[in-house]
Amino acid sequence: MSLKDDIEKQFMVSFKARDDAKIGTLRLLKSAVKNAEIEARRLLTDEEVVAVVRRQVKQLTDALADYEKGGRADFVGKTKVEQAVLKVFLPPSMDPAALEKIVRDTAAETGATSMKDAGKVIGMVMKKVSGAADGNTVKAVLAKILPTG
Repeated sequence: MSLKDDIEKQFMVSFKARDDAKIGTLRLLKSAVKNAEIEARRLLTDEEVVAVVRRQVKQLTDALADYEKGGRADFVGKTKVEQAVLKVFLPPSMDPAALEKIVRDTAAETGATSMKDAGKVIGMVMKKVSGAADGNTVKAVLAKILPTG
């Protein structure tokens, strides 16, 4: 079963259970996937669907920070529920120790000496971990390893 089919199945289960929070979140996700397919002019692969889910989670994370700054507790709770619904469709996160080893090895491969070289290291690491870690996490690990400047 493809990830897109799984999203549709979860949507139907939520619809039958009348779980409004899940229904709304999954409806938005289905729309985002459909829009990405229209833009690509073809059906998306599971990896591309995961990228759409990641984008949706990132948008919610950014919104969550804004809601917390603004003291909007009602939106904070709703956004956290939406994130939880979406994170079900993401692959499990990489072990921090394994990620750090990959980052260190990649930094050594590229000859990175400072955070000025972060772009090429992060790009290579993201290809290696293929979605098991997000860019911000990779950047944070790299910042611990390389000196700034």
